[in-house]
Amino acid sequence: MNPSASTYASTSITDRIEALIAQLSPEEKIAQLAGVRFNDLVVDGRLDLARCEKLVPHGIGHVSQFASCVALKPSELAATVAELQRFLISRNSAAIPAIFHEEAISGFAARGATTYPQQIGMASTWRPDLIRANAAASAHAMRAVGATQALSPMIDVIEDARWGRSEEGFGEDPYLAAIMGTAFIKGMQGEGEDLRTGVAATAKHFAGYGHSPDDLGLFRDDVLLPHECAVFEAGVCSIMPGYHSYRGEPASCSTFLLQQILRGEWAYPGSVISDYGAIEQIFSQYHAAPTPLDAALRALAVGMDVELPTLSAYADLPAALRSGRVDPYLIDAALRRQLHLKLRLGLLDTDFSAPTPADLDLDPPENQARALEAATQSIILLKNDGVLPLCPKRAPRLALIGPNADSLYPLLGDYT
Repeated sequence: MNPSASTYASTSITDRIEALIAQLSPEEKIAQLAGVRFNDLVVDGRLDLARCEKLVPHGIGHVSQFASCVALKPSELAATVAELQRFLISRNSAAIPAIFHEEAISGFAARGATTYPQQIGMASTWRPDLIRANAAASAHAMRAVGATQALSPMIDVIEDARWGRSEEGFGEDPYLAAIMGTAFIKGMQGEGEDLRTGVAATAKHFAGYGHSPDDLGLFRDDVLLPHECAVFEAGVCSIMPGYHSYRGEPASCSTFLLQQILRGEWAYPGSVISDYGAIEQIFSQYHAAPTPLDAALRALAVGMDVELPTLSAYADLPAALRSGRVDPYLIDAALRRQLHLKLRLGLLDTDFSAPTPADLDLDPPENQARALEAATQSIILLKNDGVLPLCPKRAPRLALIGPNADSLYPLLGDYT
């Protein structure tokens, strides 16, 4: 058990969080607001402690997309996650572990885990009960190996099917996206404040990534509807802004999106995490800040909390804290939200020395049966001229034509 668990178990959540923050140095605070790539720490399937000492000397807040980047079997993955957690809590003064996050849009993106239909396919089922059950099963698999956050669901309203990420979303209808996204989040997180058996969902991408109408009425009524339901109906734990810009501001530092609407009008108290490299893009792509540090300061000022996948734009924040260039309140406010989430997830009270089961099964028969049901429910027949159902006498041979006709990868979802 972490030292922090026994020390603060009897105090209130607020007091416990403040006590943890008081123990942290500036470097340790910023480390909690950033991530590290798992495959930068794992070499040939084993945790490289020398790399850990170099890359995460003060611990870290998140371990980014950890399962899909390595070829470890489920039990090996779980053991390596626990080993890394033991290292991380030994490297910061408050013994704070990391959130291990992964994609789960079409199931937990890990070797040996069940793959479900893409979200656009799930939308075609019109079955929120089915997507909720799939998400709950994915959460169970994620918890089994030590993951506590999913970078899913994607609830962008998609105006144009040619958009390169259309398959990740629930389509063009805001109401359907809201219903299916809410079901996904509830399945992933479970009910209530207690998330010790659930996984924190992340609603993305806030807001307007797939459709950015200039008309504010249309934007609020259509584009924001799924996000509003995620916040108020589903109680989503985490929000991720997109790579896009809206009304002349990058979403990751948007005063309108993050400060006025999300933190202001909606009073959203939860975590806001960056898409991978998005804070750096405020400087490098949008030229909306003169330096990466200025990009970090802009993002923090409007309510961004965590930089992913690695410490980059946030790297100079410890020095900025010491020099007085950044308001300590902004850092501590972001840190409070991260620690509150870790408390809800039970991470601060987890015993990472517990033995790892040797036969973890992330693809049990009940998952396979539900995946098959989801796949069959997602099929849309536009027209049947008598060919279906197929009859051997009528069609003894079939030709499958095209780049996907003889390839395994189209059967796998995004990020697998």
